[in-house]
Formats: sequence, C-alpha cells, structure tokens
Amino acid sequence: MVSLQLDISPTTVPHQDEEGSAWHKMEAALKRGEQEPIEKLYNLYAPALLGIIFKTVDCSETAEEILKETFIKVSTSIDQYRESKSRLFSWLACQARSTATAYLDRNTKIRKHCAENSLKSDNEILNMIYFQGYSHSEVARNLDLPLDVVKAKMRAAILAQRKSL
Repeated sequence: MVSLQLDISPTTVPHQDEEGSAWHKMEAALKRGEQEPIEKLYNLYAPALLGIIFKTVDCSETAEEILKETFIKVSTSIDQYRESKSRLFSWLACQARSTATAYLDRNTKIRKHCAENSLKSDNEILNMIYFQGYSHSEVARNLDLPLDVVKAKMRAAILAQRKSL
C-alpha cells in the first residue's frame, strides 16, 4: 500500500508581499498565459491542494489527475480570482474541491474504483490485526500510516463487515 503523506499548509504565499506587487506581477503573467507563474503556484500549493482533493476521492491516482485538471482550470480562470474577496489559497482550495466533485460526478466508474480500493485497504488492515496477529502499531509501521488512520480504517472495515451480514 502506498502512503500519501502530505503537508497541507502552503509555504510561502506570493500575494502577501509587503506591497502586494509580487502577486500582481504573477497574476498579470498568468493572464498573459505565461508558464512560469503556474509552475510557481504548483510548487507552492500542490501538496496542500492534493490533500484537499485526496479527502474527496481517497484514491491517489485519481487525486493526481484531478490536481492536474485543477491547475489547468486555475490557469484559464485566474481572471475570476478577486484578492479583495478571498485569499489565494482559499480560492485555489475551492477550485480543487469543485474540480474533484465534478470529476467524480462525471466518472461514476472512478468513484466505484476508489471505494473498492479503500475497502481493500481497510480489509487488509483488518486481516493483519485479527488474523495475522499484528498490533495496531505494527500495522501502522508496516503500511507507513499514522496510527489513528489504521484505527479508523479498521473500524470502517468492521462496520462494513457488520453491514454485509
């Protein structure tokens, strides 16, 4: 199982420059269609946005695809961002959530695949704890997951098993 560990806090916010000129230059370059500003935004915000998207889809391959789609959407709709109405990160997060939701609405097969993958990993944890004799801590270490995630996935697997009976 691949662990997706994300830092969900953006590092440096470009528009918080003392005079705001860095953000305005970046915004103008984005509107001109230049590639460099979108790369800067990606480097600054991709990990945080990926975390937001991953909460919606719970499937790393799909989350990566949606992240790319989000940045394409951002690059084409940057003129809709209003600095006076919200912070850049808030606007980007909103774009990421709406892109993820729209993606899942379009792709019910993807939704089913993500749910199956999540169920498989939950059942894998349940199997390791109850049938292979691993402790919660050992499972967390072996799967490179936080302990609270292991416990939550185990509970989800137990509830799913109970519901299927």
